[in-house]
Amino acid sequence: MNGIRRALTRLSMLIGCTLVVLGCGLSADVAPATSTSSQLTPSITTGATQVPQTTAKSIIQRIQFQPGATSATVTGQLAAHGTDQWIVGAQSGIVGAQSEQKFSAQLAFSSGQATQSITDSNGKTILSDSYHATTFTSVLGSTQDYNINVSNSDQTITNYTLTVTLEDESQPKIQRIQFQPGTTSTTVTGHVIPNGADYWVAKAQAGQTLSVKLALSSGNASVNVSGADGDLLKFAQTTFTSFDGKLQTSQDYNIIVVWNEGAVADYSLTLSIQ
Repeated sequence: MNGIRRALTRLSMLIGCTLVVLGCGLSADVAPATSTSSQLTPSITTGATQVPQTTAKSIIQRIQFQPGATSATVTGQLAAHGTDQWIVGAQSGIVGAQSEQKFSAQLAFSSGQATQSITDSNGKTILSDSYHATTFTSVLGSTQDYNINVSNSDQTITNYTLTVTLEDESQPKIQRIQFQPGTTSTTVTGHVIPNGADYWVAKAQAGQTLSVKLALSSGNASVNVSGADGDLLKFAQTTFTSFDGKLQTSQDYNIIVVWNEGAVADYSLTLSIQ
């Protein structure tokens, strides 16, 4: 009997060990290891702290003019290195017609720093951001939408105002420069009142060299040179009083004398086409 008891005890122990092993195996089959996935936000590591990396999105807004108004002012706030995109519809300035449209954009900011760049609806550059310009005045080459990009060039938040003016100017304010037969150079004179501009136009051919020189006897003004197709050759910053370059297109070229500051600017403008 004792032998039988010992045999049954050994059998019970073996069965128990087998059940333990099977139980572990069943447990592994029923409850397999699980994994979860999560989308991580790109980050920049600075020392022991991780800061989420954010990208400023461009906001596209259309500038609306009140009925009968020629000017509109909008405001905005830019994050560091952010950009706002504004759209304005403007008409072309056709020399020789009864009227043409003067386009100007002026950028001001109460905090931070910003610059503007302008392109047409096809992406063609009218004013490059490389000029770091806050003001722009020109005659537009075609009737279409124009994009004004306001970009924050500061490390902090920038608060800005953008004023866009579209004015129909009468024909006498646009004067065509005439050359005497057999000559390649001529000089015209004029004066620009505060916040004003004088518009001159001259015909030139592709491959010719256009030279423009502005001389001032009083006041402060600068020169802006662009093609009738909207190509900007020279932007009227305060120190720009001359232009010299080989032309790529046969067309009319607009030479705009822009008042900068101070009293009335009296000037002479010498134009050479060879």
